[in-house]
Amino acid sequence: SPRSGGRRLSRERCQPSRSLSPGDRRSRSPRALVAAAYGGKSKELEFDGAFRVSSPTGGRSSPARSPSGARRDAPAGAWHGLLAFAKTEAFGERHSAGLDDSVPEAIDNFLAVPAKFERFVAFGVLACLDTFLYTVTFLPLRAGIAAGWLALEAWRRATSQRAERPSYAITAFDGFSRARAYDLARFLTILLVNYVLKQVPLSRAYHWIRGQNTIKLYVIVGIMEVFDRLLCAFSQDALDSFYLTTRHATEWRRVLLFFGLVNVVVVSHSLLLYTHLTTLNVVVNASEDSALVALLVSNNFSEIKSAVFKKYNATNLFDIACSDVCERFKLLLFLCLLTLLSWSQVAGDAEERSSGLRVVAAQSAVVFGFEVVADWLKHAFVAKFNRLDASVFDAYAARLARDVVTGRSQGGLALDHTHAVTRRLGFAVLPLACVSLRYLSLASNWLRLSLDLGTAELAVILGGFGVLLFQLKLLSSICLAGLACGYGDAAAQPAAPRPNRARPSNSFDAEGLPGSPKPRPGTPPAAPPRGA
Repeated sequence: SPRSGGRRLSRERCQPSRSLSPGDRRSRSPRALVAAAYGGKSKELEFDGAFRVSSPTGGRSSPARSPSGARRDAPAGAWHGLLAFAKTEAFGERHSAGLDDSVPEAIDNFLAVPAKFERFVAFGVLACLDTFLYTVTFLPLRAGIAAGWLALEAWRRATSQRAERPSYAITAFDGFSRARAYDLARFLTILLVNYVLKQVPLSRAYHWIRGQNTIKLYVIVGIMEVFDRLLCAFSQDALDSFYLTTRHATEWRRVLLFFGLVNVVVVSHSLLLYTHLTTLNVVVNASEDSALVALLVSNNFSEIKSAVFKKYNATNLFDIACSDVCERFKLLLFLCLLTLLSWSQVAGDAEERSSGLRVVAAQSAVVFGFEVVADWLKHAFVAKFNRLDASVFDAYAARLARDVVTGRSQGGLALDHTHAVTRRLGFAVLPLACVSLRYLSLASNWLRLSLDLGTAELAVILGGFGVLLFQLKLLSSICLAGLACGYGDAAAQPAAPRPNRARPSNSFDAEGLPGSPKPRPGTPPAAPPRGA
């Protein structure tokens, strides 16, 4: 009948699968699983619609029934098993099976990364400061000496009464070497860039940036960061190519071609940094609007997102750490320039000076603090995900120290002692020097207006400031040399052989460090890079 057929169908659905043996069905039953959770105690539990208590021998005891057929001991057994199960879940013994014993060491390494990284950054920022002060103090002196030798040799040739056929070939003067020509060309580049920057009024650029909406500013800041890194990577190669051309070229045409290329690169990079500095000026002076502050902070943490979830070794991490060192020095320099400019604008009013400097200091601390925290998080998680030891940053500092010692021990007129460190870090010093000189000229004009100074008084102030820069340059050189020698054998060891590459790189020599690739057996070592 339909009724009986429905009963048969329901029984067939409730029957277990025939593919399992009786032993498998018993081992997978709820009773066996719960019994395994209790460790095979004297009484076991099973659930098939109601809790039942089975005997130790495995035989099932049917629950006692009343004369009316109701189960009287089922509620007591069910509550007993439920309470026992809850007790085991809450107060059962725990074990450490499956845990890695190296987890505490990994956490210690994670927490040690910020301190090690800041030690490396401090040494790198000091090296950048020494290079920057050399460019704004000693390079003009070297250029002046080169210009004097050039004028003297030209006068001698003009009065020698020797008729020479005009030619495009380069002829060497007695006292004017090609290295001095390189110094003179760099100084002329700085003068040209400052002339170009004077054509861009700061007030118009400031109000144009302040009038843009947040989305447009976000795009502008992102574009500036991308092109800043691209130009940093290209500018040092352009300068080195120009230097080698001045040393080995036989015609002026090729020298002028590379000189024009260097000027184009430095002018473009200086305009980019000038716009960046103006944007930062808007940020630190906008006390009532925090949209730009949030914009810069979001850029810092977007850098974490783009860097953390990638695979790195010790060599690649060295390139990122050097880039962060240059970024940290650039931010410190920009904040100092903005503080000096803000002070010079309100130097004549004590009340306005104190309130304005308080706003600038607060906003500068926020921007710099988020930059530091972002660098800490980025390098800590990169070291964690790539299993790199925190001591790798000590090796990075030793590599920079070796460059400092090497640059000061070679001497000669070929290149200055800062070239090895500059190339190792990828530090674009000429654009920063041009932008800084432009802002210093603006600050001097505002100081003369706010304090009503004369020309002689302003000249005395600027002269004292120049003497202060010379003293700071000597002090930074002494401290840098002392710290470089303080690394001891790590800075004095010869460079380890590099893997064979098509072109020598300015990357860190990371052989033997955790997470660094090992060279293949039988690979001949390549020549060390310039300055190593």
